Amino acid sequence: MIAALKVKGVRPIIARTIPPAGASWRRRWARHRHRSRQELPYETWAQHATPGDFDGSRYAQLFNLGPKMRPTVAFECVGVPGVIQQIVDGAPAGARIVVVGVCMETDKIEPFFGILKQVNVQFVLAYTAQEFAEACI
Repeated sequence: MIAALKVKGVRPIIARTIPPAGASWRRRWARHRHRSRQELPYETWAQHATPGDFDGSRYAQLFNLGPKMRPTVAFECVGVPGVIQQIVDGAPAGARIVVVGVCMETDKIEPFFGILKQVNVQFVLAYTAQEFAEACI
């Protein structure tokens, strides 16, 4: 995913990885999904996406007053239960969440928080041969 974004010229790219540490790393990751905010990439993204004179108050945003944050697109690429909800929790209002990871287990999300933030969740299926070739350059 990172390679494909780089080929397309997307900047900045902020990523968080899950280091595999044995066969049960997915279960451990799911159990620890409620990590502190400092360990998540959203603060780093906010530093890049927020103009200096941005007014994040509810009314300024509701009435389109002042400059806007850069649009946020978050990619879920690991397919681990709980990660989609974690992205919904951390992403800013109006973010687009693209689910690329294939979760083979039942997952649970709380739609209320996505509704409050008006996030857009899109599930995608694989890639074309051309897209794969472009990402492998």
